[in-house]
Amino acid sequence: MDNENNNTTVANEQPTAENEAPKNDGTGSQDFNSDEIVSKLQKRIGKEQASKNDYKDRLEKAEAKIKELTAGKSVKQLSDDDKAKNEADEKDKTIKELQAKLARQTSLNETDKVFKEAGLKVDDNVLNMIVTNDDKQTYANAQALINYTNRVQEEVRKSFLKGTTPRHNGQHVVTKSEIMAIKDDDKRREAIKNHLDLFNGGNQ
Repeated sequence: MDNENNNTTVANEQPTAENEAPKNDGTGSQDFNSDEIVSKLQKRIGKEQASKNDYKDRLEKAEAKIKELTAGKSVKQLSDDDKAKNEADEKDKTIKELQAKLARQTSLNETDKVFKEAGLKVDDNVLNMIVTNDDKQTYANAQALINYTNRVQEEVRKSFLKGTTPRHNGQHVVTKSEIMAIKDDDKRREAIKNHLDLFNGGNQ
């Protein structure tokens, strides 16, 4: 019986995947577990989504109550009610806009926290591209960023072990300012994705 208790104690003391520090091979770079980070991100943003659903339910109940109260009223009463409803609609619209802004800011903050906890520093411009109004797309973007970062670090690690520096294959070295000057949004996003190192403290 004592052995079973001891085994249980030991098992409970085993570090969980979420609390483990990112692996570092001594070259100054580390691998990031994309599944672990995205899973953590889903939990954080999932709480926010539940709150938004609660607001939606309350709004639907309020609209149903308004329809119930307007039944059988005089023309003047209905006219007055219409004015009041229009004012209420404007307030609701403003509230929804503020809630949307707050929800996005919350998602940005939570995503930034999750990345930092994993040891991944992300520039604000890149963070704004990752976080969208669609949570699933946000998770997919985060996964793509982490995978890309791991590939870049693997290349740097191999170059470090060989005692060489990564080559640019004779191509023009794009700067951060040149990328941000691209007018086409899609092309600019693609350029940022292809030169993410510039937005993580790289050359200007």
